[in-house]
Amino acid sequence: MPVFCNVLWATREEALAAPRGDVALAFCERCGMLRNVAFDPELVRYSPGYENSLHFSPAFQRFAEDLARRLIERYDLRGRRVVDVGCGRGDFLALLCEGTGNRGIGYDPSYPGEPNGGNPSFVRGFYAGEPADFLCCRHVLEHVEAPRELLDTLDPGATVYFEMPDGAYLLRETAIWDLIYEHPNHFTAPALRRLFEDAGYGVLDLGSSFGGQYLYVEAARGRNGHVPHGTAADLAPHVSAFADAHRTKLSTWSSRLDDLLGSGRTVAVWGAGSKGVSFLNTVRGGDRVAHVIDLNPRKHGRFVPGTGQQIAAPESLRAGGVDAVLGMNRLYEDEIRRALADLGITAEVTSV
Repeated sequence: MPVFCNVLWATREEALAAPRGDVALAFCERCGMLRNVAFDPELVRYSPGYENSLHFSPAFQRFAEDLARRLIERYDLRGRRVVDVGCGRGDFLALLCEGTGNRGIGYDPSYPGEPNGGNPSFVRGFYAGEPADFLCCRHVLEHVEAPRELLDTLDPGATVYFEMPDGAYLLRETAIWDLIYEHPNHFTAPALRRLFEDAGYGVLDLGSSFGGQYLYVEAARGRNGHVPHGTAADLAPHVSAFADAHRTKLSTWSSRLDDLLGSGRTVAVWGAGSKGVSFLNTVRGGDRVAHVIDLNPRKHGRFVPGTGQQIAAPESLRAGGVDAVLGMNRLYEDEIRRALADLGITAEVTSV
């Protein structure tokens, strides 16, 4: 796989030569963790070129806004010091601070702007235990080779919210496009609960969100809390079936793409994030897909690692004569259909 699905390239030549790494997924029968045992941390260095913002999708923005409101109300986040570890461009931290009187500070080595003293303020670097009343960390822990070490750096007085892709969803749904090199870890509920409890946290809430695709935990040190949420043994049947299911899904989509391209149809992949890049690099014929579309304007004109397509805005399809659009996330299918209808495009839409 490309080492980074969320680093896009300035030229096709650079994209085709993007560094790659192996994914060898293993399962811990004791705790329920899934891990890429072939992961090499020396290959992964985050910089401002890393781009995984999803807030240009109205569906995702609604999810983020609803989550921010829930956390603000549940933990009375008004006039508090709020820290976001791995804040990206700070979109979610801004939601937690807007109209609340919260003082926000975000930490991320890939933060693309200049560090500032506003509110929220940002540090291009790693969090190192600075004080917080509330700390959120979304879609970071799965990137960390030693997650317990990160937990041990947190302000022990902070209530925390962590969110990540759900490894159980990966297993149950054979969500193989979510297997990317950037994620050495795939957390399941029992593994996540054990990690936080072993680190001295009381688990206040643990559950899934975003159509079951995400897993989250809310926790605090010194608080009583234990949320039963299954065991590693519950996942064993899905683990046993996963390798065959992976091969079947990959074969099925390789054949379907062959049929589409072999019949002369013009194909577009909608979504140049992790799922899209994974699909294009693992499905036979992915490098022959004509169009790769994304709503994020910061991706437009950049090139897909591994397969080299140039990413474009939806409007580009008006001139492309596209026949089939493959949506990379079923939660966005209605959004894709509406966008195509607004453009007067009648292509067939299928969620992969």
